[in-house]
Amino acid sequence: MGCATSTEITPEQEQHICKVMVKEMMLICVDPALNTPEQIRIPAPGQFDMLKNAAVKLRRSATEAAAPVSTAEGGGIVAAMKSGFSTMSGAAGQGAAAVLGKLADAFDAAVAKVEAPFSTIAADVVAEKKEDIADVLCTHIIVAEVPDAAILCRAKPGEVSDFLIGQAARSIATQVRPRIEQAIQAHAGLKAWNAVIESYNAACAKLPALNMGVTVDISDYICEQTVIAIGRRMAEEEIAIRSSSDPAAKAQTCPDVFRKVFRGEPLVYKDRKTVDRSVTRTIQ
Repeated sequence: MGCATSTEITPEQEQHICKVMVKEMMLICVDPALNTPEQIRIPAPGQFDMLKNAAVKLRRSATEAAAPVSTAEGGGIVAAMKSGFSTMSGAAGQGAAAVLGKLADAFDAAVAKVEAPFSTIAADVVAEKKEDIADVLCTHIIVAEVPDAAILCRAKPGEVSDFLIGQAARSIATQVRPRIEQAIQAHAGLKAWNAVIESYNAACAKLPALNMGVTVDISDYICEQTVIAIGRRMAEEEIAIRSSSDPAAKAQTCPDVFRKVFRGEPLVYKDRKTVDRSVTRTIQ
């Protein structure tokens, strides 16, 4: 009969060990992800494509407005514009075309001013607010529930990050927003976005046929997308650690147990005792 230290553990004990090691993995990945803010990029909101298309739509309508009455009359933007200019179709068409063309030019210019600064907003905010973001992430990781830790830690590399960060992005974003809101509001990307939205909504108010106005909580969007992007970076770190020849090299506590968990090696009672003695962070 083997000694107690080599006895295989119960499923409950395995779950406890794996939960601690899963959280340890994520805590290890936080700093490397935040230390490379230039790699944290977020896409522009879906409404941005609508703004781009608005300029195209306006130019098409300008062309239609300048066309002869027989081919340009109808509904939509052109009809709305002509009715506001003159009962003389020729003058109305030229006037509508001129206004629509100027609106299209204004949209193009405003959109162009958004793309470059918005593309760096997540990286810049992370660089400025790294400590605040790290604090929120670490707190979230420490208190998170991991009901299937034993399964998760043996899943495909990257899935720990997806579960603890990616799938919780909405909740994490809510927690992190008060800490980074000021940096978001001060960023040139947000100011450019607000300017183009104001221009678009003003045009929609004058031309109801153009489209509906845009309403989006852009700060909320930036926060959630930034968390998702950080989660992707953490997943890259997780994959690198789990794919390395020695995963234990990055472990901050219980390196031998860390290696066994992520290599799928059998756990024994001694590993439970090691975890209970050695974990210095408050991971429950």
